[in-house]
Amino acid sequence: MFYNPSQIPAKLFLYEINYFSLGITTVWFCFTGGVPVLFLS
Repeated sequence: MFYNPSQIPAKLFLYEINYFSLGITTVWFCFTGGVPVLFLS
């Protein structure tokens, strides 16, 4: 039951960042009609 303590939280952190940015992009797209998405991509 041992694991690399720096590996799993890093993956969870990356998933949180991805979902957070995805949520920001979705909200931005809904409120502005998709204009800022051009700058993010």
